[in-house]
Amino acid sequence: MRVELHWTKSDALDQTYVDHARLQRINEQFYLTFGQIRLPDDAGEDDSAIVAEIRPVAKVVMTAEALDRLRELLIRSPVTDSEEGGTK
Repeated sequence: MRVELHWTKSDALDQTYVDHARLQRINEQFYLTFGQIRLPDDAGEDDSAIVAEIRPVAKVVMTAEALDRLRELLIRSPVTDSEEGGTK
């Protein structure tokens, strides 16, 4: 059986800004967690070191094959807004 895959629009998904990512492997699955830095309210008041937290905002679980596809996508140029369909 031959299956053609086509991406649909992602307009309905919430957009969340992230500035950190962590990849973990548990058994045969990979967990890609995205997060945002949370600086303490008193950050920058003196010259002492700042301890900041990274707040997880999304976690994606993927197979090794999906991780390989993601790796390939990251190596190539990302699609533009006009190319919403992305790759198959």
